[in-house]
Amino acid sequence: MDETTSQMTFVIQLEVPDGDMYYNNLNDKSVEFINKSHDRKDWGSLVAHFYDPEKNIIEIYKGK
Repeated sequence: MDETTSQMTFVIQLEVPDGDMYYNNLNDKSVEFINKSHDRKDWGSLVAHFYDPEKNIIEIYKGK
């Protein structure tokens, strides 16, 4: 793979017991989030997303 080829990315989803607590804990550790913790009523979850070092998306969520 050369530099002009884009890297394939994927999403890792992690269910957490308290979405806001995990979001705040990671934010305090300088994790750079794609979006803030927010309620997705259409998904029935509280979610937040950030990138890992290889630019894969990690989602933390708390189902309702």
